[in-house]
Amino acid sequence: MSIGEEVRAEGTNVLVLDIQKKYLILFNKYKKQFIKANNWKEYYEIVSWSSFEYYFSLNELIKNIN
Repeated sequence: MSIGEEVRAEGTNVLVLDIQKKYLILFNKYKKQFIKANNWKEYYEIVSWSSFEYYFSLNELIKNIN
């Protein structure tokens, strides 16, 4: 998995915007939402996570990154 790649996750495809040790920043182009995927893992080219936060604007996402 790399930044800019489209990957399979939670029943849909998402675009990888950032990869951190504890979370991923993803974008779902179908629902027009950003996803902060916490405690993620990749298994057989499918990405999953234990918890998540949805954001509907880039500004909202930036304000809530910690």
